[in-house]
Amino acid sequence: MEYYAIVNLCDAILSRRESKLSGFCFKIEATNKTMCYKYGLCGEKLSRYHDNILVFRDENISRGKEWYSQFENAFVLAYTKYNSPSSHIENKTSIQSPKIVTNNVTEPNVNPNSSESITIKETSSSSDIEDIVDVDTLLDKKSTSHYVLAQNSLKEFFDASEEGKSIIWDLLKQLRPGMDLGRISFPSHILEPRSFLVKTTDYFAHIQYFKPISEEPDPGLRMLGLVKWLLSGFYLMPTGIKKPYNPILNETFRTMWKHEDGSRSYLLGEQVSHRPTISAFYATNRQQGWMGNGYIDFTTKFNGLSASIILGGKIDIYLLNFNEHYTMTFPEALASGFFVGPMLMEIAGKSVFECKETGYKAEVIFNVKGTFSSDKYQTVDAKITKNGEEVYKIWGNYYKELFYCGRDKVKKSLLKIDEIRGKNVPRYTIDMNQQGEWESDRLWKNVTDAIYKGDQITATEEKCKNEEKQKNMENEYLSTGTVHIPKYFVKDSFLGWKYIDFNNSKFNPDKELGDYEDNYHIKTLLKEQNECVDDGNQIKEELLTSSIETNNKPIITNKESNQLIELKNELETLRNQLQCSINSIQSSTLQQIHKQIEPLQRRLLVVILMNLVLISMLIYLLLQ
Repeated sequence: MEYYAIVNLCDAILSRRESKLSGFCFKIEATNKTMCYKYGLCGEKLSRYHDNILVFRDENISRGKEWYSQFENAFVLAYTKYNSPSSHIENKTSIQSPKIVTNNVTEPNVNPNSSESITIKETSSSSDIEDIVDVDTLLDKKSTSHYVLAQNSLKEFFDASEEGKSIIWDLLKQLRPGMDLGRISFPSHILEPRSFLVKTTDYFAHIQYFKPISEEPDPGLRMLGLVKWLLSGFYLMPTGIKKPYNPILNETFRTMWKHEDGSRSYLLGEQVSHRPTISAFYATNRQQGWMGNGYIDFTTKFNGLSASIILGGKIDIYLLNFNEHYTMTFPEALASGFFVGPMLMEIAGKSVFECKETGYKAEVIFNVKGTFSSDKYQTVDAKITKNGEEVYKIWGNYYKELFYCGRDKVKKSLLKIDEIRGKNVPRYTIDMNQQGEWESDRLWKNVTDAIYKGDQITATEEKCKNEEKQKNMENEYLSTGTVHIPKYFVKDSFLGWKYIDFNNSKFNPDKELGDYEDNYHIKTLLKEQNECVDDGNQIKEELLTSSIETNNKPIITNKESNQLIELKNELETLRNQLQCSINSIQSSTLQQIHKQIEPLQRRLLVVILMNLVLISMLIYLLLQ
């Protein structure tokens, strides 16, 4: 891409710039409010920036110095020809303003405390030059969230079968057929050292597959790509029985991936309910053309010989370039081998994708290990249909290799696990020092540290502290007659739980620079006025922009737009509070009915027992 800008050199200064990167670097800084004009030589509209610095770099030092010398000559000419030329230059920008032609420059590590940088790219034609904005730096400066590279420090734990005895006895003391496992306390040595909120990142372990899906013109191959994405992360699951921490109410999590194309993917999660256990999450990369909103209703059941982990809920995936909406349900997990054979955790049940816009549907069946055979262990059988007619068939082992065939029945490789191990997009998390009290990593830090050290006693004690915090919160709600109101998700009749800044609009590269996360809110940095606007609102950025050269007033001011956004958020909060109040009233009504029925049940039981005694006496007398 080629860029150009028109700069008033009389309102700027030229100076060397020190940098840790190789090559020769210098900068042009504005002495007044602006030095870049909004309109080009032929009256065309250029990008407008509020920053006051242009950064230039050339990896070749001698060429960079020559380049710098040319700028010095231009500055000398400007000040020599125009003694006090600011207004004179402004009136003649269409014919006399100097143009800037530079080499291809990229500086990803600009000091975040410096002004927002703009780099310029050399072109073969001096009449077609455009501005390049260091988007990565601008997004970082707009956000108050400090992301650092995530540490993949999950250790290799002991095989579950080696600790099977202690696990069994700890569980048998508490288990009853059909009971909810969320109501019992698990021994710390079978815990996976992360919260279930964090574990949702496993679904996005190979998030790079979404870009080719969003660019694929064939709807059938798009569905095939989604199945490939789903199956690409299950090899990360521990083969032994490892249970993540049960998230506590109010717990939150956020993470980010940086892609090679310069875009960013974000994942935000919140524990919106404790009973039932519901985790809501939102993932997005509109620049690549996709986003998703989902929730997981996590329940576990003990079935005597095994335990089922049921993942209710769904995820709604939007492919923005095609205006398509996909729904996906989650498979189950099965923990088996409590009494016979090694203790194993495996994926079971089925997952279903469906897109009403295209008529495509995918059903993925997860096979489990048989009683006397392990041929089906860690394998899947899936099919993709269009309006009921089979289009693709998929099969294979999601720890080794997966295959597919179309109508031609030719077997092809879909995914080789050995080729994708370790080839993940770099993931970033919030610096531990900046995390809030309820963020997952900080909330469970003491438990995680103790597990890594092999200190089961400390891990159990710290885990109990968080569980006690959960109980105190529930008791407070019960005593005050209030209910918990999530911060970042609201109940929705269509999506289940909807992110408050939900945005499924197509990314507009002509007006938008990119999305960024700021304190759990996904916002958009606009290209025209370089201001952040909440993704959820539909206010047009043209209404927020005023011209440099004219005194035209905007139709809607920034203050008014912020008031509209605040009003929208207040209405969402009121709606959520109303829904929670209705649920609270329904719950209290059921409790009152239960209290009234309970004495009647006791009386009825006494009457039945007395009748049984009388019948027994009557039978005895008859026999005599």
